[in-house]
Amino acid sequence: MKEKIKLWWKRQTLSKRVLIVSIISLIPLFYLANLVFYAASYYPRTCTICHYMKPYYEQWKTSTHKDFICIKCHPYRLINNTVSTIKYLTDTYNPRPIVEVNDASCLQEGCHSERLLKGRVAFQESIIFDHTDHYGKIRRGEKLRCSSCHSQIVQGEHIAVEERVCFLCHFKGAARGSSVTGCPSCHGTPTKIVEHEGFSFSHESYLRLGVQCNQCHLDVAKGEGDVPEQKCHSCHAERLENYKDKLFIHRVHVTDKGIYCFRCHEEIWHGDISMIQPLEVKCDACHPKLHSPQKALYMGVGGKGVKDTPSRMFSAQVSCDGCHIGGRTEKKACLSCHEKNYADMLDDWKKEVGRALSEISPVIKRGESAFKGMKGKLVQEASMFIEDARHNYELLENGHGAHNPEYAVRLLQSAWDQVDIAMKAAYPSYQPSKRGRLLGTGDGYCTILCHSRLGLKQELVFEEMNIEFPHSFHHDDLGVRCTDCHSPEKHKMRIITKDGCMACHHKGDELKCDKCHWAQQGLYLGKVKVYGLKEIQPDIMARADIECEGCHDLKEKDQSVEVLKDKCIDCHEEDYDEILIQWEQDLLKISSELFLKLSHLEEGMKTMEGEKLLETERLYQEAKHNIELISRGKGVHNYELSMKILAAAKESLDKALGKTEEEDGKKSE
Repeated sequence: MKEKIKLWWKRQTLSKRVLIVSIISLIPLFYLANLVFYAASYYPRTCTICHYMKPYYEQWKTSTHKDFICIKCHPYRLINNTVSTIKYLTDTYNPRPIVEVNDASCLQEGCHSERLLKGRVAFQESIIFDHTDHYGKIRRGEKLRCSSCHSQIVQGEHIAVEERVCFLCHFKGAARGSSVTGCPSCHGTPTKIVEHEGFSFSHESYLRLGVQCNQCHLDVAKGEGDVPEQKCHSCHAERLENYKDKLFIHRVHVTDKGIYCFRCHEEIWHGDISMIQPLEVKCDACHPKLHSPQKALYMGVGGKGVKDTPSRMFSAQVSCDGCHIGGRTEKKACLSCHEKNYADMLDDWKKEVGRALSEISPVIKRGESAFKGMKGKLVQEASMFIEDARHNYELLENGHGAHNPEYAVRLLQSAWDQVDIAMKAAYPSYQPSKRGRLLGTGDGYCTILCHSRLGLKQELVFEEMNIEFPHSFHHDDLGVRCTDCHSPEKHKMRIITKDGCMACHHKGDELKCDKCHWAQQGLYLGKVKVYGLKEIQPDIMARADIECEGCHDLKEKDQSVEVLKDKCIDCHEEDYDEILIQWEQDLLKISSELFLKLSHLEEGMKTMEGEKLLETERLYQEAKHNIELISRGKGVHNYELSMKILAAAKESLDKALGKTEEEDGKKSE
């Protein structure tokens, strides 16, 4: 532009003074003309006179923003109008529709000022989008603004959100079958029953077992979202020195200028690009419909009135020939992945499910006979339950329970329940038949089908109470059922809480405190192993034969010092309640200091070796044992002894730290 003005000036033949005076006199008129034109820009149609934007004007007229003038959103001041006019007259005007919408325009009073406060909105019906997680946040190296998602130029719409912008951010650089933020960040847990390869199933059942989305959805995105160099040339003739600096490029183009993503990036498509087949081995290619019940049972689908429950083997994507070798079920297939006892479990599954089928068969037949030839609305409704029971029975009989023992039990239980409901509705005096051991146990069939072979895990720690849990004692000796503590839905998941334990243990029965609280009991009675301390005395309260109930009200859930301190003044002077608080604070302070020393010692030991390391390791373990003794046993149960134990731990730690300092000193020399 400067060159054009200079060239024009050189060609002038009139007096330069006349020209200067003429130009100066024209400036006010020029400014006035622009002022008038700027005022006219309050009418959106006038923008189309100079700007090549008729399609966008037409989109605006039918959009949700049609009641707002252009300059309400697009920052356009009088000076901008003047500069644009000069460019237009000097033929340096860029006809490409490059515009900007500042965040301040969107969030101004009366527009979307409340949008961020509301946060979550529905997008594309099923996706919940949260503005507060996106706007103004640094995401993938760029600060998002309104126009990062609400595109300024959308074919057919105006300032709308294109889902392909979402796909670009969420899938560029993501691993196969997944997104950068994970599928649930947008989709949550799908609740609809879906159809795939002729089977219906629920996502919830699979996610509950921990099945990852990409185990079934193999490819969910197509395209790389790259930026070809030639895209840069459409705006920049030669400036490509920062082409590979992604942070710089995004800061300038997205954060500062709000450039539309697809001015530069290629597109990424999202959807079910490639899905896994229900079973990798296509048996039905040769045997049409022959193995459909087995497939359904293995996938945990097809039952009436029963939640989908995929087999754990199916969830791990074990195909038919993983177990069926040469067309036969071989026990050795179990041993290729599992321990020895797993092979015997297969026999148990076949035997127990077969026995349960034999038990329920006459029950269903009796139900069918009871309604045969009868009519009426009640009979019709009851018959539907009987039909569902028969369906579940036949699905299991033809599908073979060993393909999915968990689902097999649920099908049988549901079938029996369905018959009982139907019979009870029609015959109020009906008495349900007694169920066999697999269906009649409240144990959740855990022991019968699995743990009779595998046994129970013995070394367990109840984290909430910091105690070792005697598994066999509860199950074998006390008869506590598996499902009293574990979820019948999710394998190994513990559902019992501290309060649940208290409901049984604090009923005043013959269960003694030291069965669970052995650490507290040992400290209280002075029956603990302590390093560096010879004389170990029980607490003064224990010497006076005060039992646990003397201080603890077992009916109360809260057994904290704050609650228990009131018990002190039942026997002692009023100030004794504050003494208990002080004891706890003293012990906590000293223990915290010692745990910090343990951490320092662990670091120092990393550079040690030989006999000095062995000696330091011994001191470390002794100190750690003493400190954890107080932590587990709650030092207030024997304050005097606890202080001595912590003092012994401190002495061991100081010795050990001294050795590490000596070693560091030698190395520095």
